[in-house]
Formats: sequence, structure tokens, C-alpha cells
Amino acid sequence: MKKAILLLCFTVLASSCHYNKDQLVIRNNSDEQVSYETIINGKEGYYRVSAGGTIESHDQDSPLRRSPIIGPLEENAAGNILYLVFYKPTESAIIDDIKKNNIDNMMKSDKVTINQYTLSELNNIKWIVQYPK
Repeated sequence: MKKAILLLCFTVLASSCHYNKDQLVIRNNSDEQVSYETIINGKEGYYRVSAGGTIESHDQDSPLRRSPIIGPLEENAAGNILYLVFYKPTESAIIDDIKKNNIDNMMKSDKVTINQYTLSELNNIKWIVQYPK
């Protein structure tokens, strides 16, 4: 009986931690690979709302999330604005170093390109974002 309960608990826990691709799609229309982060500005400052990623040239990606990005965007984001922060994958170590103490530092860095989208803009473009803009 204890084994069955433990197995059930493990199954519930394992299934609840599953990441899914978000409705947001980022298309890389450039001739180079690009890395990205998804950021919102909440009450305590900027924070990541999904796992970022790297997109090959002329390919697309969706960030991984447990629940859709629209939730924190509607509930916590100042002005319902989503920031997509792009940078060269070769500069990932530099970006990681810049943001390790505070993501605000990354948002001020000249090593990144930042595109911002309001919730209504995202809805108008059906959550498909083009890079470069």
C-alpha cells in the first residue's frame, strides 16, 4: 500500500513539473544564430518569465513554460509589456555574467537588442514575433 501511494505521489509530482512550448513563437529571419530571453518588468523589477533559448538562422522557437506566458504578462507586467532580449550566442557567458546579480543590468547593456510588445500587439500578430523586428 505504501509503495502504491508513493508511486502515485511521484507520478503526480512528475507530471506537474512538465514544461511545454508556449504560444509565443519567435522566428529568426536573420542569417545568424540568435539567443533570446523573455522578460517582464514586475513589482520587484525585471525577471525572466520562461527558459530562453537559441534559434538557428531562418528557424523558429517557442520558450518553455509550465504555464502560458500570458498569465504573468496580464497579472504582473507593468503596462502588460513583454520584453524579448536578443544577443549573440557567442556572448552568452558575458550576458550571464552581466545578469547574474541583477537582470536590470542586462536590460541596460549595449550587448543586447530589446524588442518590446504589449499584450494587444502580441494578440494582433497572433503571438508570432519576427527577429529582427
